Amino acid sequence: MLFNAKDERIGFLTKPINAGSDSLNYQISMALSDNTPLKVQRTIPKVNNYTVVFNKAIEKINVTFTNKDSLPYLPENGTQIKFFNVQPHPDSTFIKILAIDSLGKSETFNQKIAFLPQRGKERQRDQLTMSSKPEQNKPLSSNFTYTLLFNKPIQTINDQNISLVTDSLTHETLNNLKWKWNVYHSELTITAQSFAKDSIKWEIPKGSIISVEGDTLPRILLKHPLLNEENYGIVHGNVINADTSTHFIVELLDEQYKVFHSVYSSPYTFRQIPQGKYFLRLILDINNNRRWDTGQIDEDIQPEPIIYLPEKILIKSNFELNDVNISIPKAK
Repeated sequence: MLFNAKDERIGFLTKPINAGSDSLNYQISMALSDNTPLKVQRTIPKVNNYTVVFNKAIEKINVTFTNKDSLPYLPENGTQIKFFNVQPHPDSTFIKILAIDSLGKSETFNQKIAFLPQRGKERQRDQLTMSSKPEQNKPLSSNFTYTLLFNKPIQTINDQNISLVTDSLTHETLNNLKWKWNVYHSELTITAQSFAKDSIKWEIPKGSIISVEGDTLPRILLKHPLLNEENYGIVHGNVINADTSTHFIVELLDEQYKVFHSVYSSPYTFRQIPQGKYFLRLILDINNNRRWDTGQIDEDIQPEPIIYLPEKILIKSNFELNDVNISIPKAK
């Protein structure tokens, strides 16, 4: 009869019950709410990097170097931070980590970074890898946002060597497109437009992208077919009973409850939806942080309400659904 906060769902009533009434009927929303204190679970020192592992997922992190030294670092797997040994520095580097968990609770940790001593003439570095969103061979529309993701922070990029290729004919270099790094220099987001009739490609020559460890990628060619709008559906709708002070998230989910797309205003439109059945749900974003927040029993905070449209939505190719509305329940 003990509550395991890391693995079990919990629900609670905010107000006392009336035990003297003839019938008791209460609806209790159950949700995961890991309120265990955030702490450093272990560290993994290596020659090339040093990893700090936490006991639970981290939503936000801020690292402050307490001396004049500095190291590139990258959050990994949601629960850890990896620091890279890439420049001359003292034997030990002292940092302060401010970590915030999924409940919004923050903890500050003083941490010493000490890499293992090198043995041998050359270091054995992890290979630099890259993935993309959308994944290779996934259709792209003529106006698209594209993200390249790396397993290490990137030191330099030659944006004149990387090309967007349209139908194997037209080459446009990256320096003529809009692109930006995330704060860790591990995700490159590109906004572009293509006039392709058949396919869209990215050509990335060897040496165009160099990590903080000085290694690079081999020549890479990423190919995507052009998205045909006629193969997809569109959904339009409104959020009923919403006023200017109400914050919400409207989400379209597939039958496995995987989020296809999210919007934050009404009226809303979902485009380029593959044919199939979908759920529509509304999250009341009470604290306006554009995500669903679970409850906190120790602070008497309930999970943010989630409302589902009762019936699934059937999406057909080359078809528009209008007035697919979802209502916010009126306060009693």
